[in-house]
Amino acid sequence: MSLNASPQYRKQPGQPRLPILDTQHPRIHLSRKRKYSQNRATVFKAINIISEQTLWRNNKAETVYTTVGQVSEQGYRKRARHAVRRFRQLLDDALAIGRYIDREVAQGRYPKTLLHVDDLPEADQFAQGAWEHLPLSDLFESYTLDAPKFQPTTTFGDTVAITVALQSTVLKQPQKPVALNGHHLKFKAQRVGPDTFYLPTGVCRLRQGWRVFIRHEQGVWSDTILDEPAQSIDESLREAWIYFISQLRILSPSAHRLAPVSLQRCFTGIEGGVFLIGRRRIWRFQLRFSQKDHHGRRHNTTVRTWREDTLSDDSLRLALRHLAAMDNYKRHLNLTGSPDSLVTADTTIPLKFWPDKPVIPLFADDLLYEIEQRLPT
Repeated sequence: MSLNASPQYRKQPGQPRLPILDTQHPRIHLSRKRKYSQNRATVFKAINIISEQTLWRNNKAETVYTTVGQVSEQGYRKRARHAVRRFRQLLDDALAIGRYIDREVAQGRYPKTLLHVDDLPEADQFAQGAWEHLPLSDLFESYTLDAPKFQPTTTFGDTVAITVALQSTVLKQPQKPVALNGHHLKFKAQRVGPDTFYLPTGVCRLRQGWRVFIRHEQGVWSDTILDEPAQSIDESLREAWIYFISQLRILSPSAHRLAPVSLQRCFTGIEGGVFLIGRRRIWRFQLRFSQKDHHGRRHNTTVRTWREDTLSDDSLRLALRHLAAMDNYKRHLNLTGSPDSLVTADTTIPLKFWPDKPVIPLFADDLLYEIEQRLPT
């Protein structure tokens, strides 16, 4: 169903569009779009500015549409003034192109290729229209988004046979993606000292061992397998891998689409809780909580920040418990009819929402090991 046509015209292409999309210029159109992130785990709104151009093709004049640019709701929520300026600049560019084409067509000259504003003579590149009747906020509010449909990956083939094959996999060789019990495993290279291992999300190297975790229907399972009892890193990885595969068979996959995990060593176990790591003379860590209101707008709040020399196990444990409490309390507010109530680091959270321990226990050495892997060798 079109997002851009009024109800009585939805099955009649070429009819007038909704008044909110009327630019009052025949060669300038607006289109409301649903866009997906690269991982297709999130969907967001975007407004396309479209230029209607008349070109000379196949010995005749043809009408062709091309997108001048796009403004996303994500950008608008982050920097509203910048997004509005960009929106109006794109409209001005489309206006300049339209005026130039109208003048050329009136003189019997038709462009042969699609025009960008930079293709116009310098004197024709600048136009200024009145766009006050097109408030960007109203355009984004004029339509809703449906959550992307998701189904766990289907396992093809015999589960037992796949399990046996995975358990005997040589993890120093590239592997093709495979599904087990609805869990999708995509193998990526991880460098550990002089060796390269090919491992899926959920198996990552720590300084003294391996962490395994699985996001499943009931939450997150995790454990750590240390190197010390084993004779080598290869043996401890084999133990962790067999353990990981056995848990994949037991745990049912999540019924919801999950965002990818970019920093496995710093994975908090909470979908909205992420670590940001950067360096300006000294390494810094930021624990951030991301939440949405009922419009789907995302809001980020900082739980705590550390410098490399102030990071400690105790402060990290407390911050991760605080993160879990914020997530629990936000879910409670969503269920009790207060989805627009945002939870910040200063929000007073009842004790019943505080867990005794973090979802995934992280230690200062895990984060320090992460930055060591970023240093040039």
